[in-house]
Amino acid sequence: MNEIKICETEKGRIEYLQAGRGPTVMIVHGGHDSCRGNYMQQNLIENNFSVLIPTRPGYRGTPITSGKTAESTANLFAALLKRLEIKKVILIGNSAGGPVALEFAKRYPEIVEKLILESAVVKPWFHRLTYQYYGVKVIFNPKRQRKFWQNLTNKFNENPKKTLVDTMKLFTRLNPEAVIDRMNAEEIELLKKTMITGNDSGEGFVHDVEHRAKKINDIVCPTLIIHSKNDASVPFSHAEYTHKMIKNSVLFEAPTDSHFLYIGPGSQEVLEKRMAFIKAGRNTRMKILLVNAASSSQTEIDALQEWIYSSFPGIQKLIRINLNMNKILPCNACMSCQIKNPGICVIKDDMQKLLPTYINSDIVVFITPLFCGGYSSELKKFIDRMCPVLTACFEKRNGETWHIPRYEKRPVMIGIGLNEDPGYSEAIFNQLFSRNMRQLNIRKHSCQIIAKGMNLDELKTSFHQTFNDAGLLI
Repeated sequence: MNEIKICETEKGRIEYLQAGRGPTVMIVHGGHDSCRGNYMQQNLIENNFSVLIPTRPGYRGTPITSGKTAESTANLFAALLKRLEIKKVILIGNSAGGPVALEFAKRYPEIVEKLILESAVVKPWFHRLTYQYYGVKVIFNPKRQRKFWQNLTNKFNENPKKTLVDTMKLFTRLNPEAVIDRMNAEEIELLKKTMITGNDSGEGFVHDVEHRAKKINDIVCPTLIIHSKNDASVPFSHAEYTHKMIKNSVLFEAPTDSHFLYIGPGSQEVLEKRMAFIKAGRNTRMKILLVNAASSSQTEIDALQEWIYSSFPGIQKLIRINLNMNKILPCNACMSCQIKNPGICVIKDDMQKLLPTYINSDIVVFITPLFCGGYSSELKKFIDRMCPVLTACFEKRNGETWHIPRYEKRPVMIGIGLNEDPGYSEAIFNQLFSRNMRQLNIRKHSCQIIAKGMNLDELKTSFHQTFNDAGLLI
């Protein structure tokens, strides 16, 4: 899932890129760009987030008819999320994408968990009746803009250093040559694409200068504003104004040299600040269920429980179920829970109280001894009896047939196998757990084998790795 696609929504056609797995971060790109831009999305993907970058109207594959204003573009993005069945996003607005991001956060507070503004335009960028305003309208006229970018690319090919320095004057208040000299070769290559060779204004930029962010004091979500005082393109006053208007906001003065927060000295600190803000509070108020099928492994289970409490501060509830103390009969495969009495099993035993607990959990951890790489008989019965969470309908994915889940909310699943010799059973256990989770339509899951006799530090390291692999951001 890392390709550019086109979606027909009720608000119009829109191009977008989607990549990664995990909670969705939606990026509103800057001017002269599209979903093809580099917004350090790989950093988000590597931290177990999925990234959605819609192309704003007038750029590349999204026609200007899909939305000429910040308001209509926000509505277009909401229609895209509806089609993609995404209910929550962390929103990033970059540069000229600021007004759209602000408008979206204001209009759809039920969707936006957090807002991040990066060198974002907030106030009117160019006032009308100024030469800058009319200069933009002339230079980036849809019929002329490609010639402008081609001429700039030709100049770069003739004299790269001079062209970079001359162009950088528009984006930094510092000495532009000194700014470029502080960059490494990789950063200079990214700068070239960002400022010169990767740009296409389409029909979008002439409308960007008309976008306005109105009544932003109505925005209620936690907001991080990242801006450099060295930015000559979008003055720092935009960030100060946003911080003043949005009550639940934090202003971070980026230690970077220019408008481009991802390039040059200080860029790593920006990415760390962004990630810390995104992750903050994501592992609190969770309901966690431990399904214990390893009654003889008290040391490991106690260590896991202690580690969970320390790693998930503010956890709402931790429930521990010992399967050997519950009566769970085998599934008889009658399919009544999917066809005759949807979601209800005909077998009357303790699974009637255990299944709702599973359904309402945010994280479920299976702990089982391994027998030739497989689960204990108690856990096998428990998993078989989870059939009511699936419907009788199927869908094709990558050539495989999958059950369609009954409930939109599904927990993150963790499998922990206890074994004397991890290497012997690891491949079998990993494949078995992965296949079971896919059939249950679990989006995020991870498993690991723990050797008996591990000390406490080794156990904590193993738990940390397994939960991180599931995208729990610990």
